Amino acid sequence: MFEQYVDDFLDEEMFPSGKCFRIVFDPVTAKFRLLAKAHSDLEKIVDAFSTFNNASFFTRQYGFDTENKVYSVNKFGYFSIGLVFEVLNYIKREYGSFSQIALSNNVKRFIVDYLMPLKHFAKDRDRSKFNVSNVSKTYQLREYQTNAIKALIFDGCGRGLIELPTGSGKSFVIGNFIYTLLQQYDSSLKTLIFVPNRQLVDQFYKDLLDYGFKKEEVTKLASGLKKDEKYDPKARIIVSNRQYLFTNKEKLPKIDVLIADEAHSVAVPDSQTYKFVENLNCSIKVGCSGTLPRDNYRKWSLIGLFSRILYTEDIVKLQNEGYLTKLKIEVLSVKDEAVENDKNIPFNLHSNVKYIEGGDVAFNEAYNAEIEYTNKNCLRLYAPMIQKIEKLDGNVLILFDRIEFGHELFETLKEWKPRGSEIFYIDGSVSVDEREKIRSKFETSNSNVLIAQAVTFSVGINIRNLPNLCFTGGGKSITKCIQSIGRTLRLHENKEFSTILDCVFNFKYSKKHFRERLKMYRDFYKKQKPDSIEKVSI
Repeated sequence: MFEQYVDDFLDEEMFPSGKCFRIVFDPVTAKFRLLAKAHSDLEKIVDAFSTFNNASFFTRQYGFDTENKVYSVNKFGYFSIGLVFEVLNYIKREYGSFSQIALSNNVKRFIVDYLMPLKHFAKDRDRSKFNVSNVSKTYQLREYQTNAIKALIFDGCGRGLIELPTGSGKSFVIGNFIYTLLQQYDSSLKTLIFVPNRQLVDQFYKDLLDYGFKKEEVTKLASGLKKDEKYDPKARIIVSNRQYLFTNKEKLPKIDVLIADEAHSVAVPDSQTYKFVENLNCSIKVGCSGTLPRDNYRKWSLIGLFSRILYTEDIVKLQNEGYLTKLKIEVLSVKDEAVENDKNIPFNLHSNVKYIEGGDVAFNEAYNAEIEYTNKNCLRLYAPMIQKIEKLDGNVLILFDRIEFGHELFETLKEWKPRGSEIFYIDGSVSVDEREKIRSKFETSNSNVLIAQAVTFSVGINIRNLPNLCFTGGGKSITKCIQSIGRTLRLHENKEFSTILDCVFNFKYSKKHFRERLKMYRDFYKKQKPDSIEKVSI
C-alpha cells in the first residue's frame, strides 16, 4: 500500500553536494532507513539510539546468546516511522543543522501523509482561538485537558503520545478529541479505541455514554456481549480489546483513527499488540497513558509507533490544584527473625550462599527461594499488615502477583475478617460481570477489602471510593506501581488523602525492590521520605 512513496534516489545523486545523510522510505518493511556518507556517522547514530539490554544477563543464564544492547535504529539504519523526528533532531543537534540531510519529495510527502495527517486542518486554524468541542453537557473541560487535545491537533497534527496521570480524566480527553474531529474535521471518521482487556471495554463504553455520546454512536467489539450490546457496524466509535482483535481482525472495518489507551503496555517490539498497532492501516494514531516508559528503548518503541510525545502532566501539580487526591506513604518494615538468624538461607541479607557465574548455585536460587518462603509463610508474615488494615478507614485494595500467594492471602483474610470487612478476590479467572459487581460494591460501601491480581486490576480500573492500597510483593516496575497507586488518586467525598501501605521484609529482593519504590515515590510524588515507618519483628 506504500508503493507510491518509494524513494527515487536511484534517479539522482544519493548524497547531493553538502549532504552527509539521506533518509529513505522502504515500502516493503514500512520503515525508514538512514544512509550516511561516512560509516562512522551511521555507527554514531545507531549507538545513540541504543540502550543496555537488561534481559541479556538472564537470557545468557538459560543458554541463549544475546547482545548487550538493544537498538531502536538498527545497524543497517532501519527504524520505525514515528521515530523520524527524533532522528532528524539528533542529527540537527550533533551536526549543526538539517541542511546535511537529503529527503526526497516522496519521503517528505510520506511524512506529511502518515505522520502529520491533520497538518492542513491545523494550519488553517488559529490555535489560540480554536475551541475544542465538548460532548458533555455535565462535565467541563479543564485547562490541561484542553491543552492536551490542542497538542494532539496542532503539535502532533493527529499523531503522537500524551501522558495524563490516572484519575485526571484521560478517557474524557480521548472522548473529546474524537468528538472534536467528528464535529470539526470529518463526521464520517471511524475510530477504534484499543484497550488492554475485556473489562475496560465495558468501562470505556459506559464512560463515553456518560460523557454524552449517543448509544448509536458507540459500539463494542468483544466477546461475551449481551443481546442489547450487539456490535453495530454503523457506529462511528468502536471499543475493543487486544485478545479479541488478535483472533478477530477480519471483523474490524476500515479504521480512520486509532486511540490506544494504556499505551505503555504496547511498547514491546515484536509483541502481538505492537504489530497490531504498527500494521493497522490508518494515519491518525494516538497513544494515551498515565505512565509512559522511562527507559529509552521502550520509549523509542512507542514513539516509533505513534510519533512524538506531545503533552505530559505532572501528578503533584494536579494534586496541588485539587484535581487528584494527595498521597500518604506508610511503610511497614517486618523483620523475620527466622530468616535474620540463618545465613544459610540464600535470600538472607548477609547470606553465605553466593551466586558465582559457572558455580553450583543457580543464579535465581535466592529469588525463587524467597518467593516460595513468602507463599508458605503467608499467614505469619502478613499478620502485621492485616493488623494495620484494621486501623485504616474506608475500602482497601491489596494487590498480589502470584496466584498461589493470592489464594493463601484470601483464605487468611476470610478467617481473620479485619474490621468485620467483606472480603473479595479477583484474578484472571473471575468473570468480567463479577468484577463489575465488586467494583460497584466498592463505590456504594466503605468497609470492603479486595485481594486482586495486579495484572488484572492495576491498569485502567476506575474505583473512586478507594482510599487505601496495600503492596504485598510490591515489585520494582515503575509503570506497575504508578498505575496501581493511580487506582487511589481519584477524588471522592469519603477520602481526604490516599494511603499506600508498603510492606517490606528483611529479605534480599524485598529490600532491593523497596529501594526502587522509594526512588519512585521521590521522583513522581516528591516524597523525600515515607510519611511513617513502623518496624515490627515476628
